[in-house]
Amino acid sequence: MKVAIYARYSSENQRDASIAVCEEFCDEFTREMNRLRMEHCAGLSAAERQFERLQNDIRRVIEAIKNGFAGPDVKAEWDALQEWKTTLQAKLDSADEPPPLRIQEWRSCTGRR
Repeated sequence: MKVAIYARYSSENQRDASIAVCEEFCDEFTREMNRLRMEHCAGLSAAERQFERLQNDIRRVIEAIKNGFAGPDVKAEWDALQEWKTTLQAKLDSADEPPPLRIQEWRSCTGRR
């Protein structure tokens, strides 16, 4: 997605600084949106990795049960894994699409550097 900023003098009271402030605001806004997007994506990636490890742990418990080891510790671990699986699955299912990544190439449209 490309975005252009239309900055102009709307009155004779404005100065070059007005446009500079507008550019500074846009730069800061872009940095903050990118930071939030990266934070959001990192959280989802971490949850996906946890879910993968969880699936491996569940397979390990199932193997232990198949091999005849089914004591109370296995039952407690199974219950904890299933509860964590439900929590992670709900988090992944309810995750919003991250906001679009904004890059700072807009100055090329204005001719200003």
